[in-house]
Formats: sequence, C-alpha cells, structure tokens
Amino acid sequence: MSDPQSFDTLSPQLFSKFSKLIYQLSGIYMKDSKIVLLSNRLKKRMKLLNLNTYDEYYNYLLTHKEEYEKFVNVISTNETYFFRSENQLEAFSNMILPLIINRKGYARIWSAGCSTGDEPYSLAIMADTLGMLNKVEILATDINSEVIEKARKGIYNNRRLKYVNQQILNKYFVKLDEENYKINPNLTSKINFKEHNLVKDEYPKNLDVIFCRNVMIYFNRDIQKEIVDKFYNSLTNGGFFFIGNAETLYIISDKFKYLKIGNSSVYYKE
Repeated sequence: MSDPQSFDTLSPQLFSKFSKLIYQLSGIYMKDSKIVLLSNRLKKRMKLLNLNTYDEYYNYLLTHKEEYEKFVNVISTNETYFFRSENQLEAFSNMILPLIINRKGYARIWSAGCSTGDEPYSLAIMADTLGMLNKVEILATDINSEVIEKARKGIYNNRRLKYVNQQILNKYFVKLDEENYKINPNLTSKINFKEHNLVKDEYPKNLDVIFCRNVMIYFNRDIQKEIVDKFYNSLTNGGFFFIGNAETLYIISDKFKYLKIGNSSVYYKE
C-alpha cells in the first residue's frame, strides 16, 4: 500500500471537487493558492483511513457522512496563541471593557472562531486582572469540534504561551511538565465553549463585544458580507467589533463606525 504522505498535490479537477464540498459544508472558500495546503491536510486523514488516492477519499466522503466533521476539522485548523495582537487587547482592557461595565454593570463577549481557546482565555485573564471577571459572560465558538475539545481541556505548550509574562503564568496556569501548562479551571468555568458554524448556525443576540479575528479571510466576499451583517445584528447599540489587524470592513460593510483606540482599530455599532 502506498504512503499518502508521498503523493503529489491534488489535481486541479480534484481540488475543485474538494473545494466545492468544503464550501457546501462550512462556507469556507479555498483559493487556488491553497492547493498544496489542502493536499497536505487531506493526506493526514487518508493515512489514518488507509486510503491510497485522493479519489478514494473523495468517494469515501460521499458515502460516509460521519466523515464530514473530521474533514471540516482537518481543513479548519489554524495557528493561534495567547495575547495575540496585544494592541487590540489593550484597547479592550484599558477602555472598552471598563466602559461597558460602568455603563451597564456586565458585558457579554463572543470570541467567534476561537480555535483552541487562546483568545477567550486571554480575554478572561484580562477581565480578571481588572476585577471584572464575575461581571463578564464569554461565549467561545468554532466550527472545528476537535479544537473546541482542546479548548475545554485547556492544555498549552510553551510556544502558545510565548507572550505570557511570568506573573500571569504563575497565577493562571499549572505547570504539567517542561513543555506544557494547564489553564486554571476557574477560568474554564467562566467560558462557554460551543461548536458553531458562522455560515449556517443562528447567531447569539445582545452582545457587547465580538472578536472575529483572522477568520473572515477564509470566506468569499458574499459570505463575508452576510457574516458581518449578522455580527452587526448580534451587537447591542454601543457594541464593539474586533477583526484582525490586517483585515478591514472596507467594501464589506458600511454599517459600523470606525474607531482608533490607541494603536488599535475597532468597529463600533452606534
């Protein structure tokens, strides 16, 4: 039996087939430039299933609907780490969260596309540092069931904690070994981790802050517009919306007001 790791990349025809299936299941748009990335990620599943060709795996998907979840998990896994884009988190903790708490006494926050939980845990740590964690409700969602399970377990290696200072590390993490740490269970209990498909599932309402950073780049323009409209409707008046530092709502939506807070850009619903 051939080793799928040694296969060439997908043919353009098969890439098109897999891309259409990915779009149908998740709304994620695979650009042609992602052909090598997709090929390498599919090989992992093929090896586990002892399948020899991309055609075999495609046909397997069509006849084994239970494989859909694994398929989506493989293509939606993305790298993240604690306190990513510190300029945005400083705007959140220094101004936005205190403003909301002072205004209404509590804050509802959604980390959309939370991956393995690094972002929502970072938000929880910042809220706790301000003495506001008990006044905050954090929803953290991702389409990938495997990363949600990892987030619930809360175990992270040194690489993911590279921007965590020693004081925070000592207070909020338990060292398991030389490489791995476990997040304080008190923080885990404050976050509601759920699977959620941004394209197909219903959105929560009455939110004060939404983080959806470096996620919308995986969707085409039409889907981006739909998602941003849904985010807008999910926010209360006076709510804030964070996207990635390299992202913009230009062309996508004109509903939000653009704000500059310190070194951070943020969008605001009036």
